Amino acid sequence: MISSTLVSYRNNTTLFKRLIIWCFIACLLNTSHVIYLQMKASLAQVLLVNAWESTLTLSAKEVKPWPWADIYPVAKISIPSLDLSQIVLNNDSGQALAFGPGLSGFSNISDDLILISAHRDSHFKPLEFLNIGDDILLETKVTQLTKQARFKVKKISVININEQSIFGHSRPNTRFAMSELILLTCYPFNSFSADTPYRLIIQAEETFFKRDNE
Repeated sequence: MISSTLVSYRNNTTLFKRLIIWCFIACLLNTSHVIYLQMKASLAQVLLVNAWESTLTLSAKEVKPWPWADIYPVAKISIPSLDLSQIVLNNDSGQALAFGPGLSGFSNISDDLILISAHRDSHFKPLEFLNIGDDILLETKVTQLTKQARFKVKKISVININEQSIFGHSRPNTRFAMSELILLTCYPFNSFSADTPYRLIIQAEETFFKRDNE
């Protein structure tokens, strides 16, 4: 009886030790994967910055951050109050938003109204702390001219995209005027639900701009 109990105890101990080892290996693999993703994201940002700097200095308007990329930078957005600086990509597809804010297909970088969107849990997460009156800086390049513009946040609102339209007025086209900038992200922040009809809309008006030949 005692021998049988001892064998059972040893078997349970061995099983428990194996379970601990497998848990340790699983944690190690998960940690390694997280570190890999963080390193990949950091490298992507460096490559995007380099691509944007090349766009400003070269005649080419589409400088890919890596050879096989389907995305390229079209602007640089900065918000001093949030210590935020991001490269804006040429579209807001799921692939593009994985690497940074994207220009909406409803607008163009040379339009009077520019719409930029990004994920609420990554690149546009700091917008949670943006306030009315804060400045937003936008650097763009149209044809061969670089434009640096400053916008001031005029309105912050939340809409239900199933009931309301993001655009509340017509959008005239001009070559250099960018009188309004809209930043868009899902809402609310820190939500466990990925599917939400609510969008946070930041509306900002242009207060100053300068082209590289002025």
